[in-house]
Amino acid sequence: MKSLNPKIILASSSPRRKELLERVVSSIRVITPNVDESRRPGEALAPFLRRVSLEKARSVYENVKTDPVVIIAADTVVVYRNQVLGKPKGHSDALKTLKLLSGKTHRVLTSYSIISQKKKVTRVITSRVWMRSYSLREIRGYLLQNESMDKAGAYGIQGAGAALVARVEGSYTNIVGLPLAEVVQDLQKNFGMSIWTRKIREI
Repeated sequence: MKSLNPKIILASSSPRRKELLERVVSSIRVITPNVDESRRPGEALAPFLRRVSLEKARSVYENVKTDPVVIIAADTVVVYRNQVLGKPKGHSDALKTLKLLSGKTHRVLTSYSIISQKKKVTRVITSRVWMRSYSLREIRGYLLQNESMDKAGAYGIQGAGAALVARVEGSYTNIVGLPLAEVVQDLQKNFGMSIWTRKIREI
């Protein structure tokens, strides 16, 4: 089997996705994709996510075109009652979003695409999140932690926002931004790659 290193390119500016992937891959190159992430009129959510993640991967591949190389891209949204909750535009927007989610359940959907010269895989993974009931004072205190502004749904489950979460169903890393187990399975099964190869050789 081929080693993952150093032929993985992560088509994302997200430090969380990079950190997750680095748990299983010792060498990653990061290139920020340049695509329009707007949802088209009448476009269903799952096809929209698949399209965006695939366009991200392809935009980076077109600038690299190195063989062998594997590009990984992803797009994550938070959905409450069919309403997509994006990144807040400011503290008041973040407060409104967190009030909306208090004591309720929402979904987190991540589409990831993996492409190489010969293969393409695109999937959408869904997780459910149950938020505990928290007070307005708690929301304001959480906003002072300064981790809401760059996160869909206005909270970071991998940070202080974990204190707002009662439980989750499905992939935890999917909620962070990249469903790691599914990505690893695809890398191994569909792209003939292995993980932790450097660590294995040292044992």
